[in-house]
Amino acid sequence: IEFTNLSTISLEDLKGVPTLEALHLSGNKIRALPSGFLKDLPLLHTLDLTGNLLQDLPSEVFCGSPLQNLVLKGNRVMDINPSWFQCLSNLTWLDLSDNRLSSVPLAALQHLPRLKILDLSNNKLEKLPDGALNDLPELERLHLSGNKLSILAPKTFDQATNLTHLFLQDNLLKKLPYGLFLKLQHLEVLDLSTNGLTTIPLGLFDKLEGLGGLSIQRLDLASNPWECDCKILYLW
Repeated sequence: IEFTNLSTISLEDLKGVPTLEALHLSGNKIRALPSGFLKDLPLLHTLDLTGNLLQDLPSEVFCGSPLQNLVLKGNRVMDINPSWFQCLSNLTWLDLSDNRLSSVPLAALQHLPRLKILDLSNNKLEKLPDGALNDLPELERLHLSGNKLSILAPKTFDQATNLTHLFLQDNLLKKLPYGLFLKLQHLEVLDLSTNGLTTIPLGLFDKLEGLGGLSIQRLDLASNPWECDCKILYLW
């Protein structure tokens, strides 16, 4: 039901399709979802709400279905209610990109043990809370590009040891702490382009085994205002 100018959807609309496995509602004008939205869809694994007008949602709105893929890209969400995701232990892909988020509550990511892809790009995030990724043991791809991140704590990624793709481009990062990537030995792609980096701590990338020829395939440091002195000889 995509691109149909749909503005509302009710529980009655979904009662007659109990075997539905994927629901695509992108490109509509939906402003709200009813409480218990998915309670009559016990087989639903994919819900795509891209490009609607959603801002606030009822508590536990996605409970009732074994969702694996949830796309909320391109809406008007400013604040996350952690209860939205607390029933989604099967979720593997969560896309919250292109919204208006300025923060992500720590509790919002504590009930997603199977999550592999988290997309928070193109929001207004200024920082990540300490321990934000600690309960995401299977996370492989993290998209944080196009935000307002200016600082990252040294242990931000310590528990996300399965990360293979990390996108941090188009932020406001001026410094990176030593040890930031210490535990990311499976990393294949790291994008730090278009930030405010002038130098790199000596040895910052030493534990990324790929730089020794094993796993990393792309390291992008372009479009940063590098200071051309001996401190960045490390990069060569």
